[in-house]
Amino acid sequence: MEAMRSHHETGKTEAEIEEEFEQKKQDLQANLQDQLSHTVKTFIEISTQDVVETVEKKIKEREKTGIEDSVRDHLRGFSRTIPSFLMAYGNDTVTLATFDAVIPNPVFLEVTSITLGPVLFPS
Repeated sequence: MEAMRSHHETGKTEAEIEEEFEQKKQDLQANLQDQLSHTVKTFIEISTQDVVETVEKKIKEREKTGIEDSVRDHLRGFSRTIPSFLMAYGNDTVTLATFDAVIPNPVFLEVTSITLGPVLFPS
């Protein structure tokens, strides 16, 4: 930016110098406003993206925790039913390999909501 000089040095009238000063001042204010608007817009875009990512991550974590809790509850309940089945239908010779031969599948399905198939290990 050109240094401010008196009207004697530039050959311009005081009014012309004032007008030039006002024009430069308006240009600088407009430039500052543009830069500020751009900075605010960029900040909002980045902040919005960060917030969306954080919210999505929390939703996924909540879903994962819910699924894990459901699986744990199911397994806990299932593991508690095995002794009940053994007390009701078992004897000293029942093993995991013979479990399906002793426990009726329809009863097992009704109590656990699953069939014996996924429970049994392949021999």
